[in-house]
Amino acid sequence: MRPLTPWRRPLFLILVDGPRFPESGWDVMASVMPLADAILIRNPREHPRALWELGLAVRRVVPNTPLWVNGPLEVALTLEAEGWHLPSKQVPASLLKHHWPGILSASAHTPEEVSWHHQANILVWGHAFPTRSKPDAPPRNNLAAVRLKAGAPILAIGGITAHTAPLLSGQGLSGVVVADGVWEAREPVEAAQRIRAALDAPEWIISAQ
Repeated sequence: MRPLTPWRRPLFLILVDGPRFPESGWDVMASVMPLADAILIRNPREHPRALWELGLAVRRVVPNTPLWVNGPLEVALTLEAEGWHLPSKQVPASLLKHHWPGILSASAHTPEEVSWHHQANILVWGHAFPTRSKPDAPPRNNLAAVRLKAGAPILAIGGITAHTAPLLSGQGLSGVVVADGVWEAREPVEAAQRIRAALDAPEWIISAQ
């Protein structure tokens, strides 16, 4: 397990979703990831071994990038990941925190889910914009209610691209999680650069949690 370091700027996490990750992503990963703060992996439809193998492949390509795992605890521990992410319907973070020495993040899309995972280090809310992963669901409009309940930094996810990331500035978010907005972009490195620039702009105000 690598030591944790505090963050002093909005977090930029890039998601590698096993079933949807384009093969071309491997060619640009080493150029993209220095612009981000961590890489989050998930592979929900496959056996945990597939997630472990995905993590090993990511470690080989970007060994110095912090790795977060959305999946079984044993996979996160075996990969010596820096972060472990819990789905909204997972056992509450308060019951799992003592099993995990790193950053513990959790999906929390409603005030009720925020209360459920109230001891997570980071909360992930969304979807912020229309997204390919939820084509029939409209974006959520409850960020203000979620912020009122939250006692941890909030990252936005869902439909975030170089064009939509600036629209989130000034809303008290502490960063974003991006997948297609980088990997499916015509120029992934340029897209990551623009998202990083949006997060680092003076008008992006981090909520004081």
